[in-house]
Amino acid sequence: MEWGGAALAAHSGYPILPVALNAGEFWPRGGFLKRPGTVRVVFGPLIESEGRSAQELNQQVEHWIETAMMEISAVGP
Repeated sequence: MEWGGAALAAHSGYPILPVALNAGEFWPRGGFLKRPGTVRVVFGPLIESEGRSAQELNQQVEHWIETAMMEISAVGP
């Protein structure tokens, strides 16, 4: 059985609300030191899940998040 938000949405038929944030620019994974800055949070449009596979939903959510991250990132591509 698949686990995760996309699998839950595919099974339940509830929509997904994608969220992107740039906190990693200031709070690196595994790092102790934090850098000052403004964390930006962006909520995307609801993604309907009814009749769609978890894999398809994951791909759409990942694409939206990656695109949003490029827009809000101070680091750039």
